[in-house]
Amino acid sequence: LSLVDTTVVGRYASPGEVVLQLASLGPATMLIDNGVYMTYFLCIATTNQIAKGLASKKYALLQSFASQVLGLAGIMGMLITTVVYSIGRPLLRWTAGASASNELIQLAWQYCQIRSVVAPLVIIDMVAQSLCLATLDIQTPALAVLAASIVNIVGDLLFVPKFGMQGAAVATAVASISSGIILLRRVKQIMAEWQQL
Repeated sequence: LSLVDTTVVGRYASPGEVVLQLASLGPATMLIDNGVYMTYFLCIATTNQIAKGLASKKYALLQSFASQVLGLAGIMGMLITTVVYSIGRPLLRWTAGASASNELIQLAWQYCQIRSVVAPLVIIDMVAQSLCLATLDIQTPALAVLAASIVNIVGDLLFVPKFGMQGAAVATAVASISSGIILLRRVKQIMAEWQQL
């Protein structure tokens, strides 16, 4: 989704600000995306543990594990949000380098603030996607990715010309929410099925 943001900002942001906005997207997407990627171990553990649980048909244990890992994902997302809001500016300054202007850091920080608000949901989404894949459901994650892509592209095209890179951040956040709704509805169904077994 960050690549779509960069492309649309480069094409449709106001001409006087496009260079600054593109320059600030580099450290901004690095901070927020790498923060999220550092939690990817939860996805690997989820796929592994759910597959093991399904093989042994321990459905009560599966429900417990799924609830715990989804909760942990939310906590990790809140930690990312806290980091961005508390020390995001110094991290962006360090990432962008000493020669980065205050305006560049401010734009990057605003982008990160918007994106980090949905970080808990983004990480929960990643875990929910892994849970679906472990149960051999590939349709729901594919639908979630398609929905998020469409929402992000349309949102970027609507918001970037008016709000610049902050509009791109909002579009990406809304895209993450749309994906999350699809994935979490399916996870709820899967857990209900496990409860009946």
